[in-house]
Amino acid sequence: MPAYPHIESYRARLEELIEFGGSDSELNIRDAFQGCLSAYCRDHRERLALVPELRAANNIIPDGTVKDSLRMARGYWEAKDSHDDLDAEIQSKFNSGYPRDNIIFEDSQTAVLIQNREEAMRADMSRPGELHRLIRRFLDYELPEIEEFRQAQEQFKSDLPSVIGSLREAVEQAESENRDDTILIRRL
Repeated sequence: MPAYPHIESYRARLEELIEFGGSDSELNIRDAFQGCLSAYCRDHRERLALVPELRAANNIIPDGTVKDSLRMARGYWEAKDSHDDLDAEIQSKFNSGYPRDNIIFEDSQTAVLIQNREEAMRADMSRPGELHRLIRRFLDYELPEIEEFRQAQEQFKSDLPSVIGSLREAVEQAESENRDDTILIRRL
């Protein structure tokens, strides 16, 4: 059976917070999933970080925003109370302007991943493999703007040698023409 150390740590921290806090309310336990998601960000192939309570577009403040090394938002996380209707809470957040491109909603029992305005995955948070796949899918997702930026970067890298070659030729030609002009001026 595969091991999921970040999820095992999450489950242990969740139990600890409930035991010592005496409550499973969102405010009491959201630190557990925040720690889990942060650990996954640190282990990701790209440099990612979970920034808590960062103001986003439409003046909303999700519980967490995943940022890359260029400080671009890659996704969002919103914790909800396990005693609420998660689907109704999701709809309420969307009605208030929350992003629909890449966001996880979770209530410590169920995690829902929304990508491209649609539910991409739903996971039972007590099942480590499901939760692991959901988090990986969330972190591996690239917003269309980021994908376009990466394509432009790759195109620039492939075009760069020919651009440099053309520049060298232009400089050599200018130097040659200047040399000829200098010789002509000296003769006069």
